[in-house]
Amino acid sequence: MTEWTWIVVLILLVAFFIWRRRKPVTQKKPGTTISGQIVAPPTEKKNLTLENIKIVAEYGAFLEREKRGANAIKDVNLLPYSKEQILDAIGSEIVRETDETKIEVMAAAAIFLSEYQEGVGPRPLFDLGFDLTDVDLSKVDTVSLAKKIANNPDREAFEKFSALSQSDMQLIQSKIDAAKLISKQMPYTKKKEIFGI
Repeated sequence: MTEWTWIVVLILLVAFFIWRRRKPVTQKKPGTTISGQIVAPPTEKKNLTLENIKIVAEYGAFLEREKRGANAIKDVNLLPYSKEQILDAIGSEIVRETDETKIEVMAAAAIFLSEYQEGVGPRPLFDLGFDLTDVDLSKVDTVSLAKKIANNPDREAFEKFSALSQSDMQLIQSKIDAAKLISKQMPYTKKKEIFGI
């Protein structure tokens, strides 16, 4: 699928989500039906919002603890939740949020998800074969460093996972861009109705 197809699919999914979660005007009591549609009580909306907040907060704490290597690709099993759960939670929180600074922080955090790939294994892969942030360049022997880079045993694996990471990054960016657009266009009253805030 092309990038635009993913954007359209995401927008349709969000529109469907909003349509399914809307409260009919004539309804008096949560949990009752009108025309066969069941409306979630406000406590269920609040629980979903709290779950999203929890996922985003735990992912943020994970990023703070996690050592960030330059051009590292790590196994997806290191994440506190699945990539899909984290991305969905971040997307929902971006739509719900009104503070632009928080939105940008969440958007940046979402991009880091592309560095986590299925099947990498317990040891991170680096494009140079090692974490360059661990090297004191003022004390390094450039010849031995060049040999280490040239003999990188993980080069092929890194290139394979790097291509997947780049593809993920584009998909994640398009989903985040769609969430930002929805957030800007959705009135606060509608956000309150949907998310129970």
